[in-house]
Amino acid sequence: SPTQNKGNKLDNSDLDKAQLHSTFKLKRKSFPSPFSLFLQVLTPTYLFFPSPLSSLLQLPTATTPAMGSSEQQAVRVGVGVLVKDPSNPKKVFAGLRKNSHGEGTLALPGGHLEMYESWESCAIREVLEETGLEIQHVKFAHVTNDIMKDQSKHYITVFMMGECVPPPSFLGISMHPKPRNMEPYKCEGWNSYSWEELCSMVDSEGVENIGNIKLFGPLLQLVKESPQSVLDFMNRS
Repeated sequence: SPTQNKGNKLDNSDLDKAQLHSTFKLKRKSFPSPFSLFLQVLTPTYLFFPSPLSSLLQLPTATTPAMGSSEQQAVRVGVGVLVKDPSNPKKVFAGLRKNSHGEGTLALPGGHLEMYESWESCAIREVLEETGLEIQHVKFAHVTNDIMKDQSKHYITVFMMGECVPPPSFLGISMHPKPRNMEPYKCEGWNSYSWEELCSMVDSEGVENIGNIKLFGPLLQLVKESPQSVLDFMNRS
């Protein structure tokens, strides 16, 4: 049987204890401590907003644009509507924009295309919301690619054409519906303009005349391109 050596050698009992202690240390290292698990829960890398501990521990986190940023992150779809003035069918309604990009410029009624919405439905909805007018015979007119780098905006604008639904006649007299300023915080008010008047706000080189009313970007592009479908619509009484 082994004998104990008081020099550099260990007996079997001492060897077994050392081996057991080493094995326990290895197993203990293979399991994360409760505190490390707690940190992992508080600082996941898949969250959109970094946790306070992530910057301290320098863990990678996903980032998103700052909330409230005016920079547009993707091309959006807008709908502009040419609505004939019933009292002068060769004119369409337009108003000066307020409290938005293009403030102070002349624009047609319209707005953003919503999810799962048709162009026609969007045109009818936006005109009703902004002018109080119901429109009918809504048709596609034209589409423009509107890049407004100075305002960090990029839109595809779908232009639609429509006519006001005539109100019921009273004693055989038909009244012409008039637009109301339903969103005074967005628009100065509505007036009607002929195509010639809109074109007069742009010179022969397609640049807005200084001192005149300026056209909103998409409407300016529409006037520059002057598609035949729009010209036919404006010239039809």
